[in-house]
Amino acid sequence: MHRLSLRAIASGLLTTATILAFALTPATAAEKVRVGIAGSSSQIALLAFNVARTKGFIEKQGVDLEVIDFGSGSKGVQAFVGGDVDLVAATFEHAIRLRSKGINVKSVASMSKAPGVVLAVTKAFAPNYKSVRDLVGKNVGVSAPGSATHSFLNLFLAKSGIKPDQVGVIGIGNTAGALAAIRTGSEIQAIVNYDPVITMLEQSGDVTAAIDLRDAAATREALGTDFTFLNLLAHDTYINKNPKAVQAVVSGLVEALRWIPTATPEEVRAAVPEQFWKENPGLYLESIKKNLTGLSPDGRITQAEAEGVYKVLLTEDPQIDPKKVDFAATFDNSFAEKANAK
Repeated sequence: MHRLSLRAIASGLLTTATILAFALTPATAAEKVRVGIAGSSSQIALLAFNVARTKGFIEKQGVDLEVIDFGSGSKGVQAFVGGDVDLVAATFEHAIRLRSKGINVKSVASMSKAPGVVLAVTKAFAPNYKSVRDLVGKNVGVSAPGSATHSFLNLFLAKSGIKPDQVGVIGIGNTAGALAAIRTGSEIQAIVNYDPVITMLEQSGDVTAAIDLRDAAATREALGTDFTFLNLLAHDTYINKNPKAVQAVVSGLVEALRWIPTATPEEVRAAVPEQFWKENPGLYLESIKKNLTGLSPDGRITQAEAEGVYKVLLTEDPQIDPKKVDFAATFDNSFAEKANAK
């Protein structure tokens, strides 16, 4: 009879123990990434990001994604600057503003080429509205003072020779608060906001669009320049220390941007969180249709777009010295390039 030596038995036991230990060892934990929303996730401007989340495009890249809504652009950017989140979904103008103040941040991906912003007048005020100049002495609702909607209001005013202090500005949010402010009060004569709020108010007859920047071609014609709007921003230090985490989020976003044009509007609606559209599926579907052409096709940003944002929104800002702004440093296409290469 063949007998095993003690050494062979011991070796076999060690091998078995090693196999069992390996099998029972938990998989490496996914890296935690906190993304702040400078506004509300329900906004159509976040369409590509929401698709990337819901369809698992970001999760499959190996990150544990935490998304935090801050309700307004200014609050979200403040939290980002303070280090409460790793990346923030915010308008590109913030990259220029912060960089000019010595806060080194940049965009790592573009989500949209059109701002999706609409200036609309209320039903009661519409008969008296002929042009932006009619807003002098009136109150306009924006998502929050200092937000992108406020910046666009100032742009519309400036183009008509109106100073910002000639119009009252009231922060009303960009979800239920905005709807309530228009429907239950008479102190606001106009609103600058995004979908689905604008489409909802249009369908109910509460407002009429006066300036509509939901379409990329219409935006370029109206603004006279290339443009990038909603972006993913990150601090330079975070990018340098966590390139894999940044790449994971950008790769998921780019996959969503490339998938959306291949899908029907109904399929796109089904690919975002149900709570955003279940109460009014038709409304959300219409909002998607109105904003599809404004999405970025691939997440890339151009120098012309970066400079266009400055020319459109920041030229008259006395706090920004263009000599101190290195536009090439306000964005990094390397992550989007790598994602598109796949």
